[in-house]
Amino acid sequence: MRQHRSLVAAECNLSDMRVKCESNVPAAFNEVGAVFTNVAGSSRQNAMLQVQEKWVSGGLGCSGDPLVIRRVYTLVDAMDHPMKVCSHTITVEDDEPPAITCSEVAQGTSCEFAFGTATAKDNCGLDVGLAKTFYFEPFEGSNHIVNAWTATDACGNTASCTQRLVCEDQ
Repeated sequence: MRQHRSLVAAECNLSDMRVKCESNVPAAFNEVGAVFTNVAGSSRQNAMLQVQEKWVSGGLGCSGDPLVIRRVYTLVDAMDHPMKVCSHTITVEDDEPPAITCSEVAQGTSCEFAFGTATAKDNCGLDVGLAKTFYFEPFEGSNHIVNAWTATDACGNTASCTQRLVCEDQ
């Protein structure tokens, strides 16, 4: 069997990558030039690319439980003979906390009303849970009512914000 020298000299053009969200995993390449360099001349025109994708770990894509995807690209000649192999590993690991915003709170004299809201958004577009803790802080003849909000994303990453309302003792 005669091998095409320019195919054998081909080099893998890919490096492993890390992304934060599964939605950021790029589509598999389908062109020889996107995966291999130094494929020249008529051999390049006859070369084809085969792709196999394996999910190496079934992790959730969270910190400590990454999702690992390995794509194996095989450069083949016109007769489907493998000439070069290039492996590309993509690791998905979301370690970014959600973004949380507490609303502004109107100051008043009554401590008997509920106040404030919070909104949260996940960098991967997944659902975010919001929890509120309510407590009083006495301070120089007034009370501070504090809402402490915590946002938790699907990976357990958290962020928090607080709202304070100053009200006079009745």
